[in-house]
Amino acid sequence: MIGESIAVSFEPCPTPASVLADAGMMEQVVMNLCVNARDAMPQGGMLRLALAQVTLDGAVLSGHPQSRAGQFIRLEVSDTGCGMDAGTLARLFEPFFTTKGVGQGTGLGLATTHSIVAQHEGWIEVTSEAGRGATFRVWLPQHDAEPVQAATALDDGARGGAAVVLLVEDEEAVRGSTARGLRRMGYEVVEAGDGVEALGVWEREAGRVDLLLTDMVMPAGLNGVELSRRLREQRADLPVVIASGYMAEDRTLPESVTFLSKPFTLAQLGAAVRGALGTTGQGPDEREARRG
Repeated sequence: MIGESIAVSFEPCPTPASVLADAGMMEQVVMNLCVNARDAMPQGGMLRLALAQVTLDGAVLSGHPQSRAGQFIRLEVSDTGCGMDAGTLARLFEPFFTTKGVGQGTGLGLATTHSIVAQHEGWIEVTSEAGRGATFRVWLPQHDAEPVQAATALDDGARGGAAVVLLVEDEEAVRGSTARGLRRMGYEVVEAGDGVEALGVWEREAGRVDLLLTDMVMPAGLNGVELSRRLREQRADLPVVIASGYMAEDRTLPESVTFLSKPFTLAQLGAAVRGALGTTGQGPDEREARRG
């Protein structure tokens, strides 16, 4: 995803350290920050990720306005890209704010990242200057308990089945992490970057798709509701899950569509997909019946 023109370095903590967090959401944070850095370096550059254990107390706190005393894990993501001016920095985490051109992003990537970190009782600090790159510092409380294995998390109701999911999402980092989560649950995933591309994937898959999971707001003039309408013209009982970071949109959806609020955990994603499949009886057996 980062490309060959960008050199990536990683500096781990010298000793193991843990945070209490949803692994899928943490992956989304890292991917969003890395893709954001990549987009700031269209001609190539350097991307650095570094982890550190930090104690905040006393005088140290004065340099961190959002902080509090305690033990923290700090993730730094730095790039040598175009940087940002003060006006951009002030609006960086606003939903739908973007400096990219039309069709190149929705402005939800960093807003989602900020929301995820806040849900995990952390915060983000950003330093940047125009033409001098940017550094994002994600602070999360250190957790001393034994790590929870990903397989255990899936046992809590996130396991899925063998259905084929058409995943439509224009934010590359979000699409990548969502696809990996679905595959961990056992689903087969076919991907598209927008609604127009999804129509082509739908035609190529020739009836294999059991469920549509799509973002609401997408480029190319075809949003999630319109895409689902077109596909249901061909298959009226197609299960549909529409995801969005804009909470009010769930009130405008047809009753037969499942709404998934962004950001979502792996368990919430699994529950939405299973629920949509379960209410319509779709799956591999039904797919074979359609073909027959």
